[in-house]
Amino acid sequence: MRDVPSGPKTPEQLIFFKQELHDRATSVLKRTLKLINGQLDELIQKKGCDASNMFDEEVLPTEQEFSDDEEEKEAKRQRKLLLRRRRDQ
Repeated sequence: MRDVPSGPKTPEQLIFFKQELHDRATSVLKRTLKLINGQLDELIQKKGCDASNMFDEEVLPTEQEFSDDEEEKEAKRQRKLLLRRRRDQ
């Protein structure tokens, strides 16, 4: 395991330190992207990646999961319908 330096003490050390950190971050990012891109096609082909369950069957409307935004939109729609029905009576 490498020793972590206490930090740069001169402007030259600061430049070297910043470049080394940049190189490490770039390396980690490149490896991560390569890993993701290499497995993406495989993940997309797996069953259950679309709006279906693990047996590649369409899920029932009662089993679907929605984001908060979708649920909020539906609740507003239901309230509007209720208000229209009350107004029309």
